[in-house]
Amino acid sequence: RAVVAKHQDGSLSFAGNLHQGDKVKLGFGNVEMIMNNPFEHIFNTCNNTNTESFFIYSCMARRRYIPEIINLELEPFANITSTSGFFTYGEFFHNKGHNELLNQTLTVVALSESTHIINMTKQEPLSNKKQMSEHSRSIQALTHLIQKSSEDYKKQTQRLEIEKTYSNNLLTAQKNFLKYAVHETNTPLSVIMSNIELFEMEFGKNRYLSNIEVAMKNIFSIYDDLSYLVKKDQMMYKIQTIDIVDFVRSRIDFFSQNANLARSNFIFDYENSEIFISFIETKLQRIIDNNLTNAIKYTLENRDIFVSLKQSVTKVALIISSHSRLIQHPDKIFEEYYREEKTQEGFGLGLNLVKRICDEEDVNIHLESNEELTTFTYTFKGMT
Repeated sequence: RAVVAKHQDGSLSFAGNLHQGDKVKLGFGNVEMIMNNPFEHIFNTCNNTNTESFFIYSCMARRRYIPEIINLELEPFANITSTSGFFTYGEFFHNKGHNELLNQTLTVVALSESTHIINMTKQEPLSNKKQMSEHSRSIQALTHLIQKSSEDYKKQTQRLEIEKTYSNNLLTAQKNFLKYAVHETNTPLSVIMSNIELFEMEFGKNRYLSNIEVAMKNIFSIYDDLSYLVKKDQMMYKIQTIDIVDFVRSRIDFFSQNANLARSNFIFDYENSEIFISFIETKLQRIIDNNLTNAIKYTLENRDIFVSLKQSVTKVALIISSHSRLIQHPDKIFEEYYREEKTQEGFGLGLNLVKRICDEEDVNIHLESNEELTTFTYTFKGMT
């Protein structure tokens, strides 16, 4: 496909169709080969009859590319014998029962009525250096530069492909390991939690067992995050009608022991006893759990954590506030692996996961942080 026009916006028009998804490699005409190679090729590879005339088909793209030196390509033939032909937009070439459409090519037909085969005497090509204009020399120099750059690009592309294949294999192995680890972790976690509950039913609670239970709930929260990340592209989650008041209450109950151990308490406030939203339960749990565990982790000792639900005509706001240190970089808090306090445990993945879910489900996030209070507000679409 030859380039036939360049437009003001930098786009190109080609002589032929290019379809979406086609793999395209851009090439450049080598001026040195165009000027020297065709004539050399005739003498080096062919035995010829006693040629009486040349008929030449040359592509119009060649004339456009080297308009000032096109004669340097054609004159050597005229110095041997009579030469004629024309510039055309593509040439059909019939070979071994097949027709081929040639593009940007030079096709030479040697004509003779003699049957006597001779080796043509090789003639020196015209001294064309004097005939070459400054523009032509520039094209030749640029062609040489492009050719070398293309070779370097090809080598770099091959190296990148090898590295890409290695990286993809590494990522695949990592995903498979994570998937296996998540799957194998579920059973022992469930067994531990079940036995803690059975032990408490039979012998009652004690401080040591309570600490184990709190730690297990933290592990469960991390497990749920990893499980969601592993499965999110493989499962179709269904949107459900959820009573968010009851749902938030159940998650607060789950983490209340963790809050007590950190010497904090949840204060849950809601405007209506039932507030319904249409949402994916798994995603809602990731939003709530990550915010509750972060509040427990960063709330100052002996200070309460406030959770509230507010409802308007079309919106439902989940507001989580706690007395914690001022967030120094609110613009970075949702970035992957970012942690405001390096002394706290964690990977910096929770809020990034929350942000991705909110972006996917059109949930608005608003963060306010000052010396006294840090507040995260998540605004969901209400049910109409």
